[in-house]
Amino acid sequence: MTSITEISEFESRISSMIKTNTENMINIVLSFGDNLHPEALKCLERIETGEKMLDAVKKLPK
Repeated sequence: MTSITEISEFESRISSMIKTNTENMINIVLSFGDNLHPEALKCLERIETGEKMLDAVKKLPK
């Protein structure tokens, strides 16, 4: 079984990844003036994946 500490560390890493990708997406959109820039869309995909991962972690028994 996964420990509470491991779950907390995982949540922290995923939250950090979401924050970093959000910042990167904002910078790309502002730099290129293109909301649909391919790199911005990759960041968005990573953010969505991270959010799904956090939702899944919340369902783990603690």
